[in-house]
Amino acid sequence: MKKTAACLFYLFTMLICFADVVSEYHDLLNDLKNYDVIGYRHMPSSGEEYSFVQGALIETGIPYTFAIMGEGYIQLVNEKNEVFYSRSCFFTLAQDGYLKTGDGLVFMPDLRVDIGKVKEISFHLDNTIHVVHTDQSEQVFPIDLFAPSKKSKITSYGSYYSFSDVVRVEKSRVYEGFLELSLVDISGCLIKMEELLFELAQRKVISLEEYIFRCSLIAQMQNMYSVYAISKKDISRYGYDFVDQRVVYSGFSFDEFLRYIEL
Repeated sequence: MKKTAACLFYLFTMLICFADVVSEYHDLLNDLKNYDVIGYRHMPSSGEEYSFVQGALIETGIPYTFAIMGEGYIQLVNEKNEVFYSRSCFFTLAQDGYLKTGDGLVFMPDLRVDIGKVKEISFHLDNTIHVVHTDQSEQVFPIDLFAPSKKSKITSYGSYYSFSDVVRVEKSRVYEGFLELSLVDISGCLIKMEELLFELAQRKVISLEEYIFRCSLIAQMQNMYSVYAISKKDISRYGYDFVDQRVVYSGFSFDEFLRYIEL
């Protein structure tokens, strides 16, 4: 009985560990998918785990764009009046007079203009939007910035986020004609994927699902080294060597490695 209980406990522990690995793997894939998305960053699920990191800014000179220097997220609203937050501040002036993202989310719903009577829309360092009309009249709108509170739940949707509770950010500034690059570190993501594969290789396969997952992880990493053109010398940890789309692990060829992890 004790031996059976110990076996069940071992299997249960291994399954939990495997689930954690799969979850982290999918997080890494999501980060890599968004490596070139303006303003993207990996976000935790709660405000307690959240910490701000500034991304690099690039000057574009494109109209209706700005970058945030310092902490803070702008508010965006969809057709259902649901509120989202983002640092991807890249807009177009739509025919209905709203500034919108490429996904149709509205920035500052209170700012709606008659596009036939607008001469210029500009963003200023004092966090304001200036709308100059063809009759030379001018309107000024404040840009409000927010961040998740410690008690906030955070849900990620690419470069948009949902915060259940927010605090206002006062000291950050907006820079017109700039954009903030994604915070994804491609080499770092691939290193972490190698770590996951190394972790899995240290123990026996306990299920068909884990076997399939390992094969999927190997295939994904081969593909990513090709897609992202990462040099093997930039990674090269845990005995992996990516040469001609093949994996060598601890002296094994790719085919030998697959046989090594078989049930």
